[in-house]
Amino acid sequence: MTDISPRFYLTWADSTARANTMHWLQQLRFWRPSCVANIVDDASTSTSTSRVVAQPPQIDVEAMATNKKRPRPEGVEGRSSKRTRLNHDRTITITVGRQIRPIELKAQPEEDRKTFAIHEDLLVKNSSYFRKQIAQNPGKTTFHLDNVHPEEFKTYFDWIHEGCLNVALVESASARMLRKLSKSLEIQAKHDGAVLFRLCRLLIMDDTYMQDDNFSDALTALLDQLLEKHAQSAVRLTISQGQQIWSIAGQLFPKHQSKIPKWMAADLSATSLQGSQHLLAPALFDAILKVLPRELEVTVGKDHEKQIFMVDERRCHGHSKVLERNLASRWTRKPKLVLPNEDLNCFALYLRCVTAKRQDFLGAMNTPTKVENGKIVPTNEAESRGAMHRLCELWILASHLEDTKMQNAIMDAINTLRLTTSLRTAEMIVEKAAIGSGLRRWIADDLSEAMTNEWLAQWSKEMSKELLVDVLHASVQSRVGKGMAGTTYHEH
Repeated sequence: MTDISPRFYLTWADSTARANTMHWLQQLRFWRPSCVANIVDDASTSTSTSRVVAQPPQIDVEAMATNKKRPRPEGVEGRSSKRTRLNHDRTITITVGRQIRPIELKAQPEEDRKTFAIHEDLLVKNSSYFRKQIAQNPGKTTFHLDNVHPEEFKTYFDWIHEGCLNVALVESASARMLRKLSKSLEIQAKHDGAVLFRLCRLLIMDDTYMQDDNFSDALTALLDQLLEKHAQSAVRLTISQGQQIWSIAGQLFPKHQSKIPKWMAADLSATSLQGSQHLLAPALFDAILKVLPRELEVTVGKDHEKQIFMVDERRCHGHSKVLERNLASRWTRKPKLVLPNEDLNCFALYLRCVTAKRQDFLGAMNTPTKVENGKIVPTNEAESRGAMHRLCELWILASHLEDTKMQNAIMDAINTLRLTTSLRTAEMIVEKAAIGSGLRRWIADDLSEAMTNEWLAQWSKEMSKELLVDVLHASVQSRVGKGMAGTTYHEH
């Protein structure tokens, strides 16, 4: 059967006219959209980022009045407006971040990514990287940045539209990252370190991907401003933060470069630095080593029970005169001290108490406590006796180390806590504390105040002659003019 359906044939002139018509229809399909972009999640990418609402051209009256225009980067001048409209009047979708595989293999991968929709013309004007990518791939409208954190890209995203960068913007973004840092650092010190770290991460991101000179200049100026602000502050940097900041410090802020090793040394010792050497650049390692305080090797105990402690110079100054004298020795590069007659657990407790800014002896000794009459005290009499014994041991060690400050702090704690004293503790004090020392006078006064006929009849058979003499001597002394408790027994 013959097909009689109509057939249409186009001449060469008709084909040319049709092509021209389609060309202009394509140009007139949309008006030029305003430079407004939205942040959408991956779940909504298929709908939110695939449509551009047609809007009439908008004029920024305020920008015209202030005559504030961002200079066009190299490579944009000289392009015809016709070509710009053809190639850059569309929306570019950028997916930032990656999937994070959880520890449990059964769980689903966590989505740590966001999708940003940016007008192409705006992106081309600012980023040299994307200008090259779009020129090489004219039809491509979706890009992936797997190695960039979404929070960092959002800072650049805001910079494109706002045209400014301030401390508050970076600090608010850094605050969301604090939970990922070490919890051993103080909050303010962590915050300062996080802001500096974030700025340097942004600089690395810009150098690798954005390649926006204006953004880089703004970051550098802000980084220099923050470094000046924190010149005298205790900024704390972790190993990873310090390494990344140091890698670009020479080019960005050479006059502040020396501060980075100093800040890193605040949380490092010579021992921990050796363990982290493989993570650090050789120049940074040497710089930290120069500013790092010296360490004193202290051997406590004897035979198979001895233990070596590496004591940081910062724990010695202003406390133990014995440790200070050994550190000041010029005979050896690595000073050493041997304490064969001291208890290693007591020495470890001493180091914990010296390091603490607010001395909480019960907390340092891990003593179970309760609140009684508004005061924190041991939970029972047995714990009270044990805490009292350890405090007296600590006082005796401090006297051997010639740490008057620690001795007086312990005496204040003893007077405040009013712990239960056992005969074993009293005998230890008389045996190891010097005659006339504050602790020995205190224990004699304390026992004499509690002495009764029954107490004397029972304890006099068990206590040593030397302790009994101290108690009897204290019982006949006048209490007039002794001053307030807590100051009478201080060492000077």
